[in-house]
Amino acid sequence: MKDKKSKKVFYSEKYGWSFPGKYILLAIPAIIGLMYFENTLINIILFLYLFGCIVGFFKGDK
Repeated sequence: MKDKKSKKVFYSEKYGWSFPGKYILLAIPAIIGLMYFENTLINIILFLYLFGCIVGFFKGDK
């Protein structure tokens, strides 16, 4: 029987679904939004969201 940590795709109560490239996929809307919107407030929110995706990419769901 495989251990939960050995699976590439799994669900945890704390982090939800975890799979390779999760944070890259979550960052795509933020990058597109930064290019599309000109409103400063929206850009600040999207930048903070993108920063969170970058931190999540390096830290992971461990």
